[in-house]
Amino acid sequence: MFVEKCVHSAIVLSRTRRGFHSPDFSSKSFWNIQYAKKKEQSFEWFIEPDAIMPQLKEVMKEADAASAKNNIRIAHLGSGLSLLGVELAKAFEHANILNID
Repeated sequence: MFVEKCVHSAIVLSRTRRGFHSPDFSSKSFWNIQYAKKKEQSFEWFIEPDAIMPQLKEVMKEADAASAKNNIRIAHLGSGLSLLGVELAKAFEHANILNID
């Protein structure tokens, strides 16, 4: 249920963004440009953390009510240069957050 709500929220948000288009991840030139950027710079593949955090906070309220706070685990798959993991850690200090790229 948790995952379905998050995915649904992300899809709805991405569809409402004006001018949103998916980069050509199969293009060699796309990756050359990405890796040429400063290492400190973040990059969001799908959606900005600010756009999805309100929905995640709402879902986490339900998860907190359903289990002990120290049992909440979040897996951020394909984290790359995203700041979502940082924002998750700030918002859910009690959660065990795993960022995997």
